[in-house]
Amino acid sequence: MEILANEHGKSIFRRTKPFGFWGKNAWVRKYKDFNPGVGELFPLSTTLLVFLTDGYHFSQWMMFTCLSLAVVFFDPMLITGLDSIIAIFFIYRISWSLLFWLFHGTVLRI
Repeated sequence: MEILANEHGKSIFRRTKPFGFWGKNAWVRKYKDFNPGVGELFPLSTTLLVFLTDGYHFSQWMMFTCLSLAVVFFDPMLITGLDSIIAIFFIYRISWSLLFWLFHGTVLRI
């Protein structure tokens, strides 16, 4: 998501068509004729179904979906005290940082 929004030209997506799903100007794909003044490409393409229109919003949707699934499937029996809460927080936070570094810093770069 960050690569697409801020560093597209330094990423593996730099050769994509500007108005393609992963393109630099993909955000306009949610509109008819790539023109915000004309209206939505299809019903809910600028709101609920925006993740179907471009790579940035799809990446954002994936991030929030994974976070939601982590909350839903988290086993509360793992928490037995303050030390467990702190340990679990750091495990999640370090995992998030490592995955961000892996993709933003290496995999998606040229």
